[in-house]
Amino acid sequence: MDIDLKNVVEFLQENAFCFTTVEDGKPKVRPFCTAMEFEEKLFVIMSETMHPEQKDIRPVWKQVIANPNIAICSWDKDRKWMRITGTLKEDARIEVKRKMIADNRIMDDFTTNEVDDFQRIFAIEDMQIDLRGDCAKCCCDGGFCTHDDCRQRNKFFKE
Repeated sequence: MDIDLKNVVEFLQENAFCFTTVEDGKPKVRPFCTAMEFEEKLFVIMSETMHPEQKDIRPVWKQVIANPNIAICSWDKDRKWMRITGTLKEDARIEVKRKMIADNRIMDDFTTNEVDDFQRIFAIEDMQIDLRGDCAKCCCDGGFCTHDDCRQRNKFFKE
């Protein structure tokens, strides 16, 4: 089944999501707020520093460069949730950056123009999505959705 990335991005943008990296073999979790779909891939954005004039490298940046394996977890008010895992790969194309800025108005607070060099866009490669569905079996079993008739699964996966 193919993933319906438009619905995944919508879910991430409407709900909180946490971004997990690894440092010294230990997980590091933080909230993130921007994601987009482009060319059938899921993208996130981060900066090397907190501001273009700043020199201190952010810990998240160091962690991703050292180990690009990440996980994202998001949930909604009805306690449906998803876990996304994959590997980050930078995409420096200007059209990718322009779409990220256009799709995420929160970027207005973090970027001075569409070509800020300190903002970097990453595609999530080798992506896997696990869903906690909204069908009775998923909720009763406490497991991940694997049921063809589950509404949650049908929202995020295409036939």
